[in-house]
Amino acid sequence: MRHFTRGLSIPEASNLHANPRHRWIYILTLILLAWAPIPVGSARGWSVAILDAGILFMLAVWTASYAFRPFKVPHAILDARIPVVVLAIWCVYPLIQLLPISVGSAGMIGGELHDLYGEVPNVNQSAAAYLTLDRGATLSGLIRQCGAVAVLFIVMAVTTTAFRLRTLLVVVVCVGFVEAVYGLLVYFSDDQLGLWNPGHAQVTISGTYVNQNHFAGLLEMAIPAAMGLYMSLPRESEIRTGARGIARMIFGFLQSPRGMVAFCILVMAAALILTNSRGGIGALAIGITVAIAIAVLRKGARASELRVGVLVVTAAVIGILWLGSGEIYERLQSTGLSSQRGELRELSYRMIGDNAVVGTGVGTYRWVFPTYKDGRFGTYFYDHAHNDFLETLGEQGVLGFALLLSALTLIFLYLIRAFWKRHDPLSRGALFAAIAGCTSLMVHGLVDFNLQIPANASYFFALLGVGMVAGSLRQSFESTPSTEMSLSVA
Repeated sequence: MRHFTRGLSIPEASNLHANPRHRWIYILTLILLAWAPIPVGSARGWSVAILDAGILFMLAVWTASYAFRPFKVPHAILDARIPVVVLAIWCVYPLIQLLPISVGSAGMIGGELHDLYGEVPNVNQSAAAYLTLDRGATLSGLIRQCGAVAVLFIVMAVTTTAFRLRTLLVVVVCVGFVEAVYGLLVYFSDDQLGLWNPGHAQVTISGTYVNQNHFAGLLEMAIPAAMGLYMSLPRESEIRTGARGIARMIFGFLQSPRGMVAFCILVMAAALILTNSRGGIGALAIGITVAIAIAVLRKGARASELRVGVLVVTAAVIGILWLGSGEIYERLQSTGLSSQRGELRELSYRMIGDNAVVGTGVGTYRWVFPTYKDGRFGTYFYDHAHNDFLETLGEQGVLGFALLLSALTLIFLYLIRAFWKRHDPLSRGALFAAIAGCTSLMVHGLVDFNLQIPANASYFFALLGVGMVAGSLRQSFESTPSTEMSLSVA
């Protein structure tokens, strides 16, 4: 870790101090984030219970710590107070769907909702006094939303120093790298190593996820985090000439922190390509392009983000050449180029139109789908809409969707404004990671449901928190010379 902490400029004294009482909250947050992807993306009841219970417990400890002995609230939370309040309202919004009301009111507020109760399996007529079709699923959705937003809050609350910010980026990169290596081992060993294979590694890479598209979602956030970390590290100042000098320079680069991060990017890019996730690869390209475009508009061709973008493109080309473009094309053909997502979107539009105000209830898509499906789907069953935006609209209505979208819009505007203004490498690198990674997952959300996978949702909100922290770190780079920062975590 020492190599990754060089070149940090010292923040102001008020921001350098990290509350000793929060050290273990920070460490446990890192452990939870590292753990989350392992049990198939925490997409099982027991694994998501561990994730949510852990993060909500840490939120309770932080809150109790403040209540018993108040301390200075971190700048990130103060800067994000409006979107945090909106997200808090969105968290408890499912309580409206759980409130008992008259059957007549349910029909008036919920649109066609009252007509669905007789058709939806496992739902009896007495449930018509609620605005959700499944109270159990909506209660679980309430807890999941609270857990996801709690990740954002905890990251902003305990990532109070530049060292902690960079360490968090290192953890995200390490998780993505280890997942990529594991997926490659399973893929190329053809199960000869006897490794756990929850997905379909004979055709694509899925790491510890069941679905390769959701594994791609993790890499869409880990690769930008690696790019941001790469940009935050000091460049090698010595330039050599001659064959021997160039060879030494290359060897030195490969041994340097930047070289290690570049290698991680190469491995993760290769794994992303082998997921055959067209949505994931395209979304990452869009997310990185958006972040680079913001940097170029501000700094022109001198922007370091542009050079790092060239590095990633080079890594992708090397990965394709290494893996073999012909084999990739054949495997892509074997997985099929068509899907029923277009028909699924049409079904979701009908579902939204019939229950536009408050939706059918968080977590109820699986129950509503059978009532709308037609002959085009045959025996196929979908428990998600394969579109995060449409699923949120269908389950939470315009009210819930507006709360989430407005909060995310406010956060993204803050991140873009901070990315435009900041000049220090660490802040810019972290903001690049947040903008590119979160944009990638949201673009991918147009054709998939990564935000319904607890691990990916947690990383999404963690990256938003990273961006908020990076934009709020109070540093005086004009007056303070670059110097190495203390390595201790207070």
